[in-house]
Amino acid sequence: MLSEQLLIPNAQQSTPRRTILCDKCHNTFISNLSHPPVPVKLLKSHEIPTDMQVSQTLAVIVDEEKEVNRYIVEIQKLRRAMDRLESEKAEIQGRIRDRKGWISASRRIPSEILSTIFLEYFTNNEHTLEIGTKHISAPTLHLSHVSSHWRNTTISLPKMWSRFTVSINDNVELRSAEDLIALYLQRAGNHALTLHLRVGIAAPQETLIPRLGRHGRSILRILVQALPRCKEVSVGVQDDFLWTFDQSLLNSISFPLLETFSDIFTDYDRQLSPFDEEATFWRPLADAPMLRSVFLSSDFLINANMLPYGQLTTVHLCSAPLRHALHIFQVCTNLSILTLEGLYEGTEPLNTPTMAQNLTRLDLRDCFSDDLSCLFESVTLPSLVCLGVDASIPIDDDMGEAMIWHCESQFISMLRRSSASLQELSLKFNEVYLTPSGVKELLSLCSQLTSLKVHASTSPLEDMEQWAIVPQLLQQLVSEASHGSTLAPRLTAIDLQEEIFSESAAVRVAEAALGMVESRGSSNASEPVLRKTQVVLVLHEPRSDGTRGEVGTSQMFVDECLELGKKGSELKILFRVEPLE
Repeated sequence: MLSEQLLIPNAQQSTPRRTILCDKCHNTFISNLSHPPVPVKLLKSHEIPTDMQVSQTLAVIVDEEKEVNRYIVEIQKLRRAMDRLESEKAEIQGRIRDRKGWISASRRIPSEILSTIFLEYFTNNEHTLEIGTKHISAPTLHLSHVSSHWRNTTISLPKMWSRFTVSINDNVELRSAEDLIALYLQRAGNHALTLHLRVGIAAPQETLIPRLGRHGRSILRILVQALPRCKEVSVGVQDDFLWTFDQSLLNSISFPLLETFSDIFTDYDRQLSPFDEEATFWRPLADAPMLRSVFLSSDFLINANMLPYGQLTTVHLCSAPLRHALHIFQVCTNLSILTLEGLYEGTEPLNTPTMAQNLTRLDLRDCFSDDLSCLFESVTLPSLVCLGVDASIPIDDDMGEAMIWHCESQFISMLRRSSASLQELSLKFNEVYLTPSGVKELLSLCSQLTSLKVHASTSPLEDMEQWAIVPQLLQQLVSEASHGSTLAPRLTAIDLQEEIFSESAAVRVAEAALGMVESRGSSNASEPVLRKTQVVLVLHEPRSDGTRGEVGTSQMFVDECLELGKKGSELKILFRVEPLE
């Protein structure tokens, strides 16, 4: 029977197994196994062992378990020896690493140069610590781990530990982030901080605190306590997050070093009163003695009158009613740079235009013509140097006929009233046109202009050619120095772009560009004032694949452009083919 074979010693095992543990001393481990294995056929059979077979099998198991214990003891001895060898190997590898570090090229970099490299790296990066939604980035910490020399250098530069970008939401692992923030705050020392804080948990008061968790609340508390050390703060939060702080912490908030403040309140749409309990967090902004620059994506701070308007020099107002823009002109008496983006809710112009005496740069983006008309009628800008107007929002009017820019007269009146020495002018239009007289008067009011940029997305239809802006500009910019009638004589750079209805029209515009540049370079001056001109003409053609053509210079103008370049006036004429929509 198969079962009886289990009780008979295996003849093949009569010679013990020998395992040489050491080739040098021939230390050998000898196995005492002599019983055969259980046949597979027996395991698959229906044979039931007798009581004697069970007793004998149990005795075999005891013998084999004792043999297993012999193996375990021997393996443990070998493992201890292996562990000692691994430890000694790691120690030697560490010595090798240290010796390579000792003679490495990075160590030979003087500390002064290394500090300069690190600071340049810092300048080109928005943050030195980023707690993101799915990752943590700590580049300064990684640099400090390269070597003790690098660590000492980074620690000696507190500026490299001073920029924080922290996003808190349901998906962020905040346990390790809390320790990192504390380390960075410690190593930043007394250096002013930059903090970008986002709390992306949209929840009511009763669920916000549990969802933040202990580490989330602790991080918020640490960062709020660090606000007095910040020179730049950007905050994007839900208003309910303020309920995570006790009143004593809110009362301790101040901004003695704050120079730049930005809000990203995409969901903060209610009116905030200075007397609201939540206002405790924001009220210190009005008393920030160093605050000069603000970026406002919501208007609640303006509604609550929580800004030190008189000391602001730079304001970026995004998605705000026109009345708030006019309010900024009136109350920010030291304003020098203003960006208005996405104005809405037009209002009546001021009875008397307000004088923004110190404003040197104005940038108007994504604004409707009606809002711009009111704005231009309401302000006088005598110190304006740079002006950008983006009136490219699509309009619903029927473009079967040419549409004059609604606020052309108000725009020109504002320039005439201001009598500013405008040096840079950028205009962007969509489906609107300037009149020929408007173009001429515009250029005549800009005698100090050095840079002109006009991009027009106008109708490519043939009957609209007479209204195209770029040909009008090129015609008016032709120099007639002998008659003393050169407009914008100080121009050094021109960038023009417009859609043209046909290739023949594009050729005519290109020839006009050549003539204009040649005329402005043929004056009595030893060197032409106009240094760089670019004209991009967009041609619409039906294309089967719906793709755009590559930008290139028409071959017929290559020689002329090269000749102008030799004379010091660079001219690029680019044709771009786009599919008809």
